[in-house]
Amino acid sequence: MCTEGEDKEAYLKEAVECLEKLEQELIKAKSKFSGGESIGYLDIAIGWISYWLPVWEEVGSMTIVDPTRFPATAGWAENFRNHPVVKDKLPPRDKMIAVRKIAKRDSKSFLANWLLLFIRANHTLPQIHLSLSLSHMESKEAVKLLGFWPSPFSIRVEWALRLKGVEYEYIEEDIFNKSPMLLELNPIGKKVPVLIHGEKVILESLVILEYIDETWKQFPILPRDPYDRAMARFWAKFAEEKLLENTWMAMCTQGEEKETCRKQAVESLEKIEQELIKGKSKFFGGESIGYLDIALGLISYWLPVWEEVGSMTIADPTRFPATACWTENFCSHPAVKDKLPPRDKMVVYFQWRSKEIGAQIASARKG
Repeated sequence: MCTEGEDKEAYLKEAVECLEKLEQELIKAKSKFSGGESIGYLDIAIGWISYWLPVWEEVGSMTIVDPTRFPATAGWAENFRNHPVVKDKLPPRDKMIAVRKIAKRDSKSFLANWLLLFIRANHTLPQIHLSLSLSHMESKEAVKLLGFWPSPFSIRVEWALRLKGVEYEYIEEDIFNKSPMLLELNPIGKKVPVLIHGEKVILESLVILEYIDETWKQFPILPRDPYDRAMARFWAKFAEEKLLENTWMAMCTQGEEKETCRKQAVESLEKIEQELIKGKSKFFGGESIGYLDIALGLISYWLPVWEEVGSMTIADPTRFPATACWTENFCSHPAVKDKLPPRDKMVVYFQWRSKEIGAQIASARKG
């Protein structure tokens, strides 16, 4: 929507390819909605396709949801828009078009801000549980994990498996030269981590953590109370969207932008510090490691590396004593301490990666 020429065509083609995967899921469902005859979680999560996507198509003078090519998606979109809960809660289309046209005019800034989301590892797509049939898997109960050694997202899955005492086979993936196996198992995101459990494939690290907790009941990591579970999910998402993204931007940029992102990362960490202070315990959820500790585990080990690479300070222990104490407790836990990548290798890798990303961000802003 925000580009022209070859870039526009490339993004358009990729969007259509993603929609083809969704179309196949809707065809397989053989029902009014994705999960049956009533609206469910997935319908709500992808509801923007039914109303927002046509607006973006108009603003961008493009076609993605061709009803002749995607009849199941078109039928689902009509059913979703006409649902009583949905139809009276849709914003005015004319206002949406006007707002998107303004956003399009500022497309360079828009693209630069979103570029990082697409080039940094493991955080690009909505968290949707995807199951695929794998005839070549030898054991229905076998557990395998495709990961990448410096990725906190794949390592957090290993922490959860180790806490649960689940035996698994780890398969190292080269994310810069993706294997046919990865492309087959994750044709949409084309990234790690990928958990294989028998004939099921589960994608996205936070989704995988919940799957692990619900499948192997020993040593629960998610809180039992619905409110506590909701808050744990909130803080996990907050850390990724606010702390992680701003830290990455600070590491990969220079000057005023670097300092702005660093300050925003510090402000985000202040919120997390207050949660730890309120908890008055060894870990976020009490005296044992839980979902939120695992989700925020990158703060304990990766953040100091990114600080060194970016020549900056975010997690000052004098300013964030609760976070510093939690970090020490977390990194000393038996399930964690033996599953941390070599720090020297991490520094070298992220020095190279930050230069690559910084160059791409600078190029996007110039272009």
